[in-house]
Amino acid sequence: MLTRLRFVGAILLASVFVFGLGSCKKDKDEKSVKDYIAVDGAEFVSGSFPAASSGDGIPEVTDVTGNSSVIQGGSNPIVVYASVPADKILIGVQGTNGYYEYMNFTKSTSVIYTLSLVLSTNIPGEEFVIIVAIVDDYGKVSAIYELPVSIVEVGTGQLQVSLSWDQANDVDLHLIEPDEEEIYYGSDYSSNGGVLDLDSNPGCYIDGVQNENITYSDESTREAGTYLVRVDLYDGCDVSAQTNFIVTARLNGQLIAQQLLNNPYSGSSTFKAIRFPAEKEAVTISEKLARLKQ
Repeated sequence: MLTRLRFVGAILLASVFVFGLGSCKKDKDEKSVKDYIAVDGAEFVSGSFPAASSGDGIPEVTDVTGNSSVIQGGSNPIVVYASVPADKILIGVQGTNGYYEYMNFTKSTSVIYTLSLVLSTNIPGEEFVIIVAIVDDYGKVSAIYELPVSIVEVGTGQLQVSLSWDQANDVDLHLIEPDEEEIYYGSDYSSNGGVLDLDSNPGCYIDGVQNENITYSDESTREAGTYLVRVDLYDGCDVSAQTNFIVTARLNGQLIAQQLLNNPYSGSSTFKAIRFPAEKEAVTISEKLARLKQ
């Protein structure tokens, strides 16, 4: 049974040849994987996504779990299940140039890997397909595993705080402004113009979106001071599995830089208490994670 937890945090993120003329030019319509996603802790590689190896002993991605709904400027926690321990995990978007190599894990006998994907604030279209492969210690590349996702429309604005999680339960995003006015499901609009414009799985009415978003439009007031974020596992909804979550915070579309804690911040249903300060453009960040009693 999941214990109720609360996270108090701050605002935290190809060329084509033209025959007959004897020259070539870049296709203006060509899309990059960066137009869609970034992968926290991974290295970007230009070029086509590697093809699967042939022969015997080819590794396999047996499953990829992650949200099938995403929001612009938000995140998506995905878990990759492999048939053998991976040397690299490759993540891309179908039909785009470039991909990411993820190697930021301890090499062991583990075959389960959790990654934090961060979504662009200006994703082309209304849906796309995340593609995943693994590379084993012998350099053999698995076949591609596809994870289709669709975009749920939210506001991005001058200030955006987003939450995503990976279980069918009720997790709530709260934001406390410097004047202590709180934005959450029970009060979804502040006098400064901040608004909770996406609330998912309320009261265990499971909609499958598993994203929440608070945004300030360009016309709203952004006070200087400390903004606190609470991530509250409000109801486990009979889910016993660990809940992985990611918080992202953006100022004018850019992830707010952190000194002592990453943005995006990823965690699970087990925390230790931490606190840190950071600042950008008069927005001060302080964070604390704490276990609360029921």
